[in-house]
Amino acid sequence: MKELFYNLKFAWIYAKDQKKRLIAYLFTNFVHIVISIVVPLLSARIIVNLTENAYLQVIVITFVLFGVETMRNVVSYLTRYFSSKIYRETFIKIQSDLGREILRLENNCIDQHSSGVFIQRLTNDTSRIADVFNVLNIYLTNIITNIGIFGAIFIINKIVFITLIFMVFIIYLVESRRVRVMTEKDKSFRKKNEKISGFIGELVRGIRDIKMLSAEESFMNELEGKVKDLNQERYQMVKTDNQYSFFRGTLLDVTDVIIILLLVYFIYFNELTIASALVVHNYMGRVTSIIDYFSILLEKLKDFNLSSSRIFSIIESSEFPKEQFGTKHLEKVEGNFEFKMYPFSMKRKRKCSIILVFMCMQMKR
Repeated sequence: MKELFYNLKFAWIYAKDQKKRLIAYLFTNFVHIVISIVVPLLSARIIVNLTENAYLQVIVITFVLFGVETMRNVVSYLTRYFSSKIYRETFIKIQSDLGREILRLENNCIDQHSSGVFIQRLTNDTSRIADVFNVLNIYLTNIITNIGIFGAIFIINKIVFITLIFMVFIIYLVESRRVRVMTEKDKSFRKKNEKISGFIGELVRGIRDIKMLSAEESFMNELEGKVKDLNQERYQMVKTDNQYSFFRGTLLDVTDVIIILLLVYFIYFNELTIASALVVHNYMGRVTSIIDYFSILLEKLKDFNLSSSRIFSIIESSEFPKEQFGTKHLEKVEGNFEFKMYPFSMKRKRKCSIILVFMCMQMKR
């Protein structure tokens, strides 16, 4: 949690200029929450009125529900509009700032790392950081919107409520484990993806030399091996995710069966009306949505923390040392300057030899 707050503070540096849009964005989401609370209440009322043969009330509530849903569509449009604006401006600032930091790196550091390291972090990781506030708002809003369902179920039947909370807690433990495992696999996948991105970049830049040397086959063999390794890593990630998803889906199905059996039991002993049981059953889909939203939120936050650490390593880590310049600046210099036998060296790529050059230069003013 401490790491998350630190990373959010870093992301806020780039998003704070969008305060007005953020306020408008939060306001539209607040309206969306209110609408999402009202809609299930109206839907539940329709079910109750249908069971009581109150058809006129059903018609009236239907038109009211239509108006509320139309308002929700308008609010959703505004929310997406502000979200895209915030993302665009934040993304530009993060990318520009990281680009400047990369240009400050020492030449030896650039030589030690493939171009894929910088390309992936400059494109993919910055995108994840720029989107974090939208992600937080979207999934937290959906969770808060649907959390009132637990209160409604508590009022209807406390035993059903306790059973539901217990099953949700078990599913949460499974999802937390899945996110931890997937994060570790994602770290490995991103490192391999950086390597292959760098290799492809070098391949494209040196394509003329490769063709001239008739070395296409050896390079293609190398590329094929790297691609296979990367896709095997991706396959293992998907396999692991599918295993946890299967287990979670099974737990959700078991939860549905247990809740239905409880509802039938209470109806049979006249401790619950059919209308109330229908409302609880209707809410079960929303409970599943809460679990899904929470799982995605955990995954997005882990992804955000991983991307932040990868960008911090370029900005702050000693792994990527920066060039150091003097602090003194001469505003006005007069006189003549002369460099006698000033040596510098450069490496020839093809022959791997070093050329040492001595230069003499005079500057007169």
